[in-house]
Amino acid sequence: TATLQYDPERSSLRKLAALLASIGYAPEINLGDVDNAKPRVFSKKLAYQIGLVGFAFGNIMLFSFPEYVGMDPDTNRRFADVFGYMSLVLATPVLIFSARDYLVSAWNGLRTRYLNIDVPLALGILMLFGRSAWEILSHSGAGYLDSFAGLIFLLLTGKWFQQSTWQQLSFERDYKSYFPVAATVKTGTSEENTVPVNRLVPGDIIVVRSQEIIPADGILLRGSARIDYSFVTGESEPVAVTSGERVFAGGKQTGESIDISLTRRVSQSYLTRLWNDEAFQSGEKGYTTRLADRAGRYFTGLILGVGGAAFLYWWLLRGDMAAAVNAFTAVMIVACPCAVALAIPFTLGNIVRILGRHRFYVKNI
Repeated sequence: TATLQYDPERSSLRKLAALLASIGYAPEINLGDVDNAKPRVFSKKLAYQIGLVGFAFGNIMLFSFPEYVGMDPDTNRRFADVFGYMSLVLATPVLIFSARDYLVSAWNGLRTRYLNIDVPLALGILMLFGRSAWEILSHSGAGYLDSFAGLIFLLLTGKWFQQSTWQQLSFERDYKSYFPVAATVKTGTSEENTVPVNRLVPGDIIVVRSQEIIPADGILLRGSARIDYSFVTGESEPVAVTSGERVFAGGKQTGESIDISLTRRVSQSYLTRLWNDEAFQSGEKGYTTRLADRAGRYFTGLILGVGGAAFLYWWLLRGDMAAAVNAFTAVMIVACPCAVALAIPFTLGNIVRILGRHRFYVKNI
């Protein structure tokens, strides 16, 4: 990949492209490069959430260092209490701000009587924080706030990875990626000008040479056209068109140079309207999404059942309330759906990227 800079007052982009093409390095410039802005990888809110929990996670681990080396908190109860309170102060904004999305998602699901995949995760987060706060305030233990902050940090980091992976691997092309940046417009009997395709209007007469793309719908005025509509219809055989017949945007002229009188703008062409048809943008979820929703509902119910059974076993049969809480919390956390959440975008993104390399474009999955 090479990056070039040029002075538009001394030379034009067209001349530069022609020069590069003459030495065997023809640039690929299309309308998508002009119109499509590079998407942001993730939001500022997610960055703040990761920054907050990362700061809290690191400091809580420092405050928990005596626990890691096996020091007896009873010999230094004053310091143990201070470190516990400081850890609780750091963990509270993590629960309120950094973990908010998971808690809100779970609450919305429960409010609508729908067990989404965030319910067991939210229960695990709340129980981990509540158990730790109770131990610290009652001086009965050091709690697990380091594990709490670490869990939220890893969840948000996985969320960032999911978003960035999906943005990088998702379908990056649309019809604009197939269209040229400019077209040759006849302004007189022999005079030709290069005009950006977005400025083409009905009535303009454009010249389409061999292997060039028709940017907008129109009527053939001159020449014998053999147009490849494979990008529009999927048909691989070129279609013969004679003077006076209609031609459509997205077709590639495979024969001689032709003149076309435009009847529509680029944004109103048949291909653009087909691409933006409501049938492709309906609110109905795809099969993969519906399958994931159904699986997630059963998965959540199963996890809640297993966690509840473990809690009842240790509480009723063994009489150990602390072990019951630990068992239920462990099941909720171990059942974290991060891997499931990453699997779908990563798999579909790779499939779309592979298909795109073979010029097989998919609009919706």
